[in-house]
Amino acid sequence: MTSSTTRGAGTAGSGLARSRTLAAALLWRMRQERLRHFATVFLPFVLTVAVAVVLPLISDDSGMNGASDSARLGMEYGANADAIAAGLLLVLIPGVVAVHGAVGASLAVRNVVGAEAGVGALEAMLGAPYSPASIAAGLLGYALAVTAGQWAVMSGLGALALWVSARLHHDGLSVDGGYLTLSLLLPLLSTWAGAALALLLSLLFPRLSLPGQGGLAGNGGAVVSIVAILPGFGALLTLALGLGNVSPARLLLGAGGVTAAIIAGSLLGIARGFRPESVLGSS
Repeated sequence: MTSSTTRGAGTAGSGLARSRTLAAALLWRMRQERLRHFATVFLPFVLTVAVAVVLPLISDDSGMNGASDSARLGMEYGANADAIAAGLLLVLIPGVVAVHGAVGASLAVRNVVGAEAGVGALEAMLGAPYSPASIAAGLLGYALAVTAGQWAVMSGLGALALWVSARLHHDGLSVDGGYLTLSLLLPLLSTWAGAALALLLSLLFPRLSLPGQGGLAGNGGAVVSIVAILPGFGALLTLALGLGNVSPARLLLGAGGVTAAIIAGSLLGIARGFRPESVLGSS
């Protein structure tokens, strides 16, 4: 009994070590080969935030839909010169981080799974001392690390955009801990949920991640992206409809709980559904 328990613990430990090794190897290769492509993820985000900052400067936003709600939210956090613009940015910036983070997550997962499946690397790892669980855990570690990096960069750019807007409008924004926690954690959870959903579909149906002719995603790759983006859009809608009407803590508890459930459900689906046959059948 003791020897079997020891063997089980040793197997679990070796599997975890292989997962960490795989994740580290994928991150190293991304840094060496794909960093320039990784940087392009931020361009749509920067353009979106720039439009959100510049548009109130060049237009009369007093007639916008929801202007009164935005003004109330802006004034709640200390804006006075242009409370409407401040309120809009307080909603849009974390929401846009959530959406673009989910987009980046789907691309990161699709690219790595498609690349590895396309050259037969997944089959080779299954022939080596890698179990399906250790492969899935390694890919998950890679996806979470990459998406956390994307989230950190986008959150920093968003905070900079909010500061620039406040300076341009001569406003004195002062956000509290509740808003700060919500605006950071909800986009991160949404990004991780998008990564988990993309990994679920990519491992259960590797053909969805294989590149098609001309570098286009073949065999339904758009399905992975659409599904992965849903948590980000859900976070944006939650912020747009709830912030100012519901406390940040309640919003985070509700929406964060949903995204955490999506992550847990995706991981459970991977654990139960990822089999060597799905990888071998994609070749």
